[in-house]
Amino acid sequence: MRHCYSILGFCIIILLSGCKVQEHLTTGKKQVAHLGKKLLQPFTREVTLDMPKKNEIQKETQKNHWRERKQTFVLVGEDNLPIYATNNDEVPPIRFLNKSDRVQVIAQRKKNSYSQITWLFLASVPHKEPLGWTEKSGLIFKNNFRKIRYWENGDFSFKIGNYTANFKIYNNGSFINSWTSSGQGLHLEERNKGHLFEFGEFVYSETKNFAPYTHFFLRTDTGLRLENRYKDILINTEL
Repeated sequence: MRHCYSILGFCIIILLSGCKVQEHLTTGKKQVAHLGKKLLQPFTREVTLDMPKKNEIQKETQKNHWRERKQTFVLVGEDNLPIYATNNDEVPPIRFLNKSDRVQVIAQRKKNSYSQITWLFLASVPHKEPLGWTEKSGLIFKNNFRKIRYWENGDFSFKIGNYTANFKIYNNGSFINSWTSSGQGLHLEERNKGHLFEFGEFVYSETKNFAPYTHFFLRTDTGLRLENRYKDILINTEL
């Protein structure tokens, strides 16, 4: 009988221990969930943007920008570029942008006696939704690029929707892009001549005549990839 009581007691201890462990696990999950909510607060709460003043919206801010389909834009030059509700990096950012994202510059807050940083107010591309403020140094402009004088990555092609590009690139960086595009009963074919430009790991193709897209690439350890909005599209180098 004593032996039976010992076994029964042992089982009760195990059951109680299991309940205690479950209690700790539940408490731990609640703590993690609470911490997660706390960390996400700066990004989920409603934010009032410090909208630019009329005298900050100037045409000169559109210089050295690319233009595609009647919209100007520049590129994000770094991963996790912080965007703020106002021109103050001492408050939490309201969002982050990815390297090679396209953004439109709406206004500029120039340097003054209180700050040596130039801030830019950005909008999304192509929807023109206000994003917020960031430091100018985090963006890349057209005049940052220089002509490529020597190209060693060879020819390549890729397909974006109904558009197919085939780049024949010469050693000096000049190219011919034989592209086709179809849709709604139309079929277009064209050969664009142009030159590649580079800035750090960024490369873009500038054409001498009409092209449906301005193409941006990033150099990687394995070759080239398209800009962030087309990051899942593979570039074919086996031509």
